[in-house]
Amino acid sequence: MSSNDDPQNIPGIVLPGAANPSPHRDEIPTSPNLNPQNLFDADDPVFVRNVNLLEILADDFPDTQPPPETAARTWSESEIKAWYQAGGVDKSIVDVSSVAKNETRPQQSPRPDMSHYPPSSLQTAKTWFPGFQRANNVAIDQVFSSHGGTLSHDSRKPSCRVVCWPNAGNAEDLFTNEKGRVDGKLCNTPSPLLNWCRTNNAHVFAPQFPGRAGRGREECFESCQEAAEALLRVVASVFFGDDDDESANVPWCVIGHSVGSWCAFEFVRLCVKHGFPQPKLALLSGFPSPSIGVDARPWRVNSQLNDSEFRDECTQWGVDRAVFKPHFWPTFEPLLRRDFSLFDTYEYSGKDTNAMTTQDLTQDLTQECTPRESCGALRGVSLVTMRGANDSMITVEHVLGWRKFMNDASHHAHHEITNGNHLFPLQPDAKKQWLEIIAGTLIETFGGVE
Repeated sequence: MSSNDDPQNIPGIVLPGAANPSPHRDEIPTSPNLNPQNLFDADDPVFVRNVNLLEILADDFPDTQPPPETAARTWSESEIKAWYQAGGVDKSIVDVSSVAKNETRPQQSPRPDMSHYPPSSLQTAKTWFPGFQRANNVAIDQVFSSHGGTLSHDSRKPSCRVVCWPNAGNAEDLFTNEKGRVDGKLCNTPSPLLNWCRTNNAHVFAPQFPGRAGRGREECFESCQEAAEALLRVVASVFFGDDDDESANVPWCVIGHSVGSWCAFEFVRLCVKHGFPQPKLALLSGFPSPSIGVDARPWRVNSQLNDSEFRDECTQWGVDRAVFKPHFWPTFEPLLRRDFSLFDTYEYSGKDTNAMTTQDLTQDLTQECTPRESCGALRGVSLVTMRGANDSMITVEHVLGWRKFMNDASHHAHHEITNGNHLFPLQPDAKKQWLEIIAGTLIETFGGVE
C-alpha cells in the first residue's frame, strides 16, 4: 500500500496532526456590549441556575402553566421541578404561599439527585476515554478508581475539565493524538490545547463513541441527545460529585466540531436540566446553531441518497476521496451514514429560540441578541465560534446563528480559520491555528500559562 493509501492520510476519518507555521487569525467583531444586569443577576449563581432550569423545563413541559415570575428568586430547584412534574396550577392560584410566601431565597439550592448517575467502573472509563492518559499524562485510574468509579483521593484536583466532541466519522484522537502525517511523513505534532492542559493541570475528556476504533462492534448512537445522555452517565459522578469531594465541582468547558457542536450543546442542556453547573465556556466550530430550520440546512439527508450521491455529499463536507477506494469504502460508508444521521434527524426541542429560516441567513446576525431568543443552557456562558474560511458547506452566517442563543453579545467571539475547509481540524496548518485559538481562549477564561 502506498503512503497515499494509508488510512492515516484520510481526512474526516483519522487524524493528522498540526504543523508549525504561525496562524493568522481573522476575528469578526462582536456587537456592542449589553448590560447583563438588565437581563438577569449575572453575579448570582443560584438565580442564574434557576432561570436556566425554568427555561429548560418550559421546553420539556410545554403544556404546563409557568410558575409565578418570582419563582426564579424565591423557589428552590426542587420546588421548580415539583411544579412542572405536578402539571402546574391555575393562574388564579399564583401566590403558592407554601413555597413562595416571601422574597428570601435559600443561600444554596439543593444538590441534584445523583441516584440517576451512579459512579462508573474503571473499565467503563477506559472504554470511553482510551486517550486520557496520553492526553493528560495522568493515569485514568487516578480519576476513576477501581472501587466503583469514585474519585481517587491521591489525584490532584484539576484546575478545569475540557470535554471534547469530534465531528462525524472521527474519533477521540482528534483531540488526544499528537502524532500525524505532515508532507507524507509521520511526525510529532504538539497540540497547543494539550500543552495548556498539562501545564495548568486541566483534564481533557475526549470520549470514544461506539462504532469506531476499539468500539467498532458497538452500535452507533442514533441521536445527539442519546450521545449526551450516555456521556453524562459516565462522567457525572466525577464532574459533579459530593460537595465534600475536593475533585468534584471543578469548572469545565466544552469543545465541539461540526455535529460535535450539537452533541456538546445537548450535553450542556442535559446538565442544566438536572441542576448541574453550567460550563464557563463553549468553543463550537463548523456548524449552524441547533435551531436552524430543516429547510435552511445546507446538506442533503443521506438516507435519501444512493451510493454515488452520498459520495458527492461526503466530498462537499471535505472528506478525502481516498475514502472512496474499494478497500476503504465498505468500512467507512456505513460509519459515515450513521454519523451523518445524527444531524439529518436532529430535532431541536427548544421553544426559547426561534428556528432559523433561509430568510434569517440573509440578515445581519451580528446584531444584538434579545433575551427572548436566548437559550437557558447557554445563558451566561462565554461562546467562541469558529469556521474554516474555505468551508463550502457551512457559511459564516450559519455559524453566527449561535449568537441567537446569547443574551449578552459581548460574551461571544468568532474566528475564521485561514485556508481551512469544513474538516480543518484534519489540515495540519489549520488545526494548529484552531488549537491555538482554543488554548488562548482557555487562558483568558481560566488563567494559567501557555
